[in-house]
Amino acid sequence: VEETLWGDGYVKGKARKIELLPIGEGLNLERDAALAFRRMSTAAKLAGHKLRVNTAFRTMDYQKLLYKRFEEQKKTGLKPPPVAKPGYSNHQSGIAVDINRALGDDPSTVAYDSPIDLWLGAFAKDFGFKRTVKSEPWHFEHFEGLV
Repeated sequence: VEETLWGDGYVKGKARKIELLPIGEGLNLERDAALAFRRMSTAAKLAGHKLRVNTAFRTMDYQKLLYKRFEEQKKTGLKPPPVAKPGYSNHQSGIAVDINRALGDDPSTVAYDSPIDLWLGAFAKDFGFKRTVKSEPWHFEHFEGLV
């Protein structure tokens, strides 16, 4: 029996407790999203791909740190990938996951042409995931009812 973790999640700025399950060491998603991600990861592995997760559920402290870095980078003239304001990231609701691209991919491009990108583009929807940030091919969100 798997131990349930509870996290302080946020949906549209409002705090709520969410049930979390692990998808990797130190990485969690909301229960339904985690179960769907595990199925997707297994299917990807059977197809010869390893889904390496960069970030999943984020605590408020971590989201604040990312947002602070984002704001600081903007002041220097850099154009960093967007970061949601604390309390408004779907990572904080436990439904968003950033999947690392294939080894050797140029992270500065948004091309969707690596074997993992192509596999995710073809099959992520079968597990209830879709890309929601056009400039971030690694960002997927789980939506109930899509499966």
